[in-house]
Amino acid sequence: MSFRKLSVNILPLKESLSNDKVADMFSRLLQTQPQIEHFVVDKPLDGSIIAFLLQPGEMMASDGYGWMDDDSLTRVTLDNGIEMEIFTRKLGFSPNETCVSIKRSRYRLVANPMLNLVHYLAVPQDAAMKVIPHAIKAMPRASIMTAPQRQQAYVPDSSHAGSGNYAAKRTGDDPHNSSYYARKRPRAQPQARLVSQVKVIEEEKDLSGDELDQGYTRVISLERYKRNHMFIDLLFSPYSASAIRESKQFPGITPEHIQQMKLHLEKSEKDFDDTRNQYLKEIEEINKAATAEWKCIEEIRHVRTAKDLDVLQEKAQRRLGTKLVPKGPTVTIVNLDHSTSPLKTTTSTMLMPVKSDHT
Repeated sequence: MSFRKLSVNILPLKESLSNDKVADMFSRLLQTQPQIEHFVVDKPLDGSIIAFLLQPGEMMASDGYGWMDDDSLTRVTLDNGIEMEIFTRKLGFSPNETCVSIKRSRYRLVANPMLNLVHYLAVPQDAAMKVIPHAIKAMPRASIMTAPQRQQAYVPDSSHAGSGNYAAKRTGDDPHNSSYYARKRPRAQPQARLVSQVKVIEEEKDLSGDELDQGYTRVISLERYKRNHMFIDLLFSPYSASAIRESKQFPGITPEHIQQMKLHLEKSEKDFDDTRNQYLKEIEEINKAATAEWKCIEEIRHVRTAKDLDVLQEKAQRRLGTKLVPKGPTVTIVNLDHSTSPLKTTTSTMLMPVKSDHT
């Protein structure tokens, strides 16, 4: 699909066009009414401005760029009351580019919608976003070489700028128009070459993506999720994934048996806690008795008379909570009394503790 481009060259402008500037361009084009040339536009350069005709309801021809967004429409009213529509695309990119590099603005008057102006501007690198494959609305087109009258790129020629750009209206019988195509005819390529190139363009259009290219990102993700799971279901199971039920880990175990095992586990844990507490209590009593015995032994070392020993025995019985009874042979305790020269000896019986009847 080619552009029906007006045979005028407009100076490139690498900044946004004001509404007044666009209105002035439309005014001059309507006054001069230049002739139409059919061109295949391929990735216009930064600042390019192209004037072309577009029938109502007709889609704009491909410009060679890929786009991740659709045209957004803005309608403005000029100072003279004329209404103008602005179609903007901001996410354009060339083949093999990973970031957005171009944006375009297409202008047309509501009163004369056939006449269109399109302006291309480069996107600053710091504001360029990454190209998302599944969000692409229109795939970029590789460079093509068709008949010479269909140049692969429209490059504005500054040497033809100014008022001379707007030529007078010519008819189809204009000898200049005939000579224009006559100059192009010797350089035309064979018909077979044209047919093959047309097929290449159609194939590129067919290979622009799958059936989900025009959908929203969420819809695309959901459909691919369902499709992938369907493929996995076919690969790894002869049955549907929804028909597979979870197997029981312990076959033959009933809920009643599980409840009995839980009660048994609770009883076992309680018995274990009671046994542990009893053991800790006995250990505490043993440590306490051992401490008392060692204290009694330490006090016996300082006993000098049998009377003191009897007092210590009663004290030990109260401390230990047991009754001491004689056991074993009689031993002699030497009483070292430095006040008398001869050594006096007394006899005593070793006492062993026994548990009381009430304990």
